[in-house]
Amino acid sequence: SIVNRLGIETIYRLYSDTQQPLDVIVRAYTVTRDVYDVPTLWQKLESLDNQLDAELLLELETKLRASIERSIMWLIDRYGPTLNVATLNQEYGDSVASLTDNDGLMDNHFAEELDRTLAKLTEVYPNDELNEDSVKRQTVMQFAKLPYYVDAMEIAGLASNSQHDSQVVAEAYFTAYQALHIDWFVTRINELPMQSHWDRRARHALIGELNRLLRQTMQAVLATDEPITLSEWAEEHEQKLTSIEEQMDSIQQDVVNLSTLSVLLSEMGRVVEAD
Repeated sequence: SIVNRLGIETIYRLYSDTQQPLDVIVRAYTVTRDVYDVPTLWQKLESLDNQLDAELLLELETKLRASIERSIMWLIDRYGPTLNVATLNQEYGDSVASLTDNDGLMDNHFAEELDRTLAKLTEVYPNDELNEDSVKRQTVMQFAKLPYYVDAMEIAGLASNSQHDSQVVAEAYFTAYQALHIDWFVTRINELPMQSHWDRRARHALIGELNRLLRQTMQAVLATDEPITLSEWAEEHEQKLTSIEEQMDSIQQDVVNLSTLSVLLSEMGRVVEAD
């Protein structure tokens, strides 16, 4: 399954980038396959062959492969060699399905991003061909949501380790997501060059640090019986957060590089670690 879906080259790259043995990579893939229900997604792609533009189909397949790979990296970052397929399938399966369901929390909180992605993916089609009730549109929307499945797993993991339900955790998570400018960082990190093994590992390290900061912020917020709100947290750190935001706003696109992002993440880390 992993060879058919990702290819030998991707598996070797994951092995090289994560420095983890093959069995850990395969277990991370297996959790992703089961939680994301990859076989059903692949069947949907195949059923749309000759019904959607070939370039769109290729883009959807690329999104699926990239999301699987990102999930593998996230799982390895979080669990490493201790990763257990049965335990994580049970922990994440139902929660991720609920969060990513139509009109679920992911749809509501990432509505603008999903609308932009959907518009970009379907720009070759007349509006009436992919109307709201169209099976094709619903399928494309499902693939547009794939990059956020890792966030759904993060929410499910945080909820299982706290005394708060997934709704409370999700609301706090999305607020933290905005407060820490996660989208800004992810976009800039993804724009970094990937010309060598070390370029890939640098990007992977930055994403790992970003995930750690977000998780650490959430753990601080959820640590009490009555979780503090992110607005309260932001007020406590307003001066430092404002300073970082001003630096981000002043950065020109041509100077966003590994050094820039490393410094900003380090400064954001000091704010989070102050708790």
